[in-house]
Amino acid sequence: GQLAQLAQWAAILEAHFAKPQDVEWALDDHGELWLLQSRPLQLPPQKAADPPARTLKDYVVLIDHGTVACRGVGAGPVFLVRRDEDLKNFPAGAVLVARHTSTKYVTVMPQTAAIITDAGSPTGHMALLAREFQVPTILNTGNATQILEPGQVVTVDANYNNVYAGRIPELLEPRDNKNDLADSPVFQTLQAVVRKIVPLNLINPQDEARFSPANCQTIHDIVRYAHEYSMREMFRLTENEIDTAGEVVELDSGLPIKVRILDLGGVLKKGWGRKVKPAQVDSLPFQAFWKGLTAMRWAQAKPAGVKSLSSVFVKGEAEVAQGADPWRDQSYVVLSKNYMNFSIRLGYHLSTVEAYVSDQVNDNYLTFGFRGGGSTPERRERRARLIEAIIDRLHLNHRRQGELIEARLSKYPADQMAQRLTLLGKLTHYTKQLDMVLFSDSIVEWYIKDFVQEHVGK
Repeated sequence: GQLAQLAQWAAILEAHFAKPQDVEWALDDHGELWLLQSRPLQLPPQKAADPPARTLKDYVVLIDHGTVACRGVGAGPVFLVRRDEDLKNFPAGAVLVARHTSTKYVTVMPQTAAIITDAGSPTGHMALLAREFQVPTILNTGNATQILEPGQVVTVDANYNNVYAGRIPELLEPRDNKNDLADSPVFQTLQAVVRKIVPLNLINPQDEARFSPANCQTIHDIVRYAHEYSMREMFRLTENEIDTAGEVVELDSGLPIKVRILDLGGVLKKGWGRKVKPAQVDSLPFQAFWKGLTAMRWAQAKPAGVKSLSSVFVKGEAEVAQGADPWRDQSYVVLSKNYMNFSIRLGYHLSTVEAYVSDQVNDNYLTFGFRGGGSTPERRERRARLIEAIIDRLHLNHRRQGELIEARLSKYPADQMAQRLTLLGKLTHYTKQLDMVLFSDSIVEWYIKDFVQEHVGK
């Protein structure tokens, strides 16, 4: 069937290009296979001598597990990348260690000795880029960011999934990487064409100044831009659009929030009417998020005192005069079995959680957005800092501008994505009206510590 067809195509491509190929393919909704891309498979050079032992016994092994994305050996000091801004200070010859993969790492790949991540897929986009740049890469170690220390010199043996302490000369011997086709006219022509197709310059969609049509320099850039904005448009559903959509029902949650559901297909179990119970909703990301939201005790936080409470109401009245509506607490969720887009209103603030969770690691992602509040600007900013600190512990890429927070996580297995969604559900409730009581920076630290110890752990 389909596997046989893929195998046949792979054999044809290998025969045509006279070397093994790294092939990207897709399966559409009609069961039809499509070839997307074929490029030379980067293989380690073969040596006549016997291969070295899997583990060198005379050296300290720091990590002996993971998934190889690009074979090879590299050594250098560990550089821990926690945020995108860290890449600006990446030193040449360092080993990039991160929680998860990101295409943004391509900006430093030419000067990277090796890459190690806690999570990621060898068939993902970053892994393809690593093979393109021939950077030794090990993914899915689970805990590299906890084991390896910044500045620590390590040797990464991506041939055998080992990371050693120190620099190991015998593994770093020069190897013959000469490409026999490199000097041929065909290869040189392909190189010139590839420069207009493969390089990716539009890296960060959040950088709106650079992420624009004017900065598209390659075909890859155009595809990246078109994909990003087509996805945004696809899921930019306004409340009016949801209200006039087909199967919109009310969630009978038993909680003091009003939630309307738009079923994209197959989510609501048999027997539902105009109201449904959460148990009748067959959506993986929704159930994970709802589990966290309902695990918390639904009681309003108490303001610090009469004075602070009155200041909240004064601020609230001012916002109402400007058009804000603190009592407009209607929330909306768009669902399929694997997809959720939940816009949840609690008082003056809005949280948005979008997620796709499936068995296909490369497709999995979640985004989290937060804005608004009914207290003073200082207290709203403190709550944003609190949320930022907690989502950092959840290993989400994030950025904060004042009281606005945006965060994203992708390419994690389904169980880990569900775990993050449950924690985001807890966090959404935990921070409900919390800006009213954040009267000092010290109380912010207390609430961060309280949530992490109670729900996240060490």
